[in-house]
Amino acid sequence: ILRVGGWLTRCSMPEDKVLHFVAGFAIAYLFGLCPENWVKVMGLTVGISVGAAKEWIYDKRHPLYHTVDPKDFQATALGSLVGFAIRW
Repeated sequence: ILRVGGWLTRCSMPEDKVLHFVAGFAIAYLFGLCPENWVKVMGLTVGISVGAAKEWIYDKRHPLYHTVDPKDFQATALGSLVGFAIRW
């Protein structure tokens, strides 16, 4: 059982990956609330870009506390794609 944001969930995915997924989803979903299609596409782009920047810029600059993990990026990008698809 995994606890995320006060919710209890059965999930075999590590909590870190779930949080990355939720972050990407939230970004794309919130942009998707706008009726303009270009804003929805921008939400997908921003979600994926934030995931990439977090892994390959922020984590690389803070090696004592963070490690670059391509799977974290994949989880964020997948969350962004799902949020985008739901709001399209």
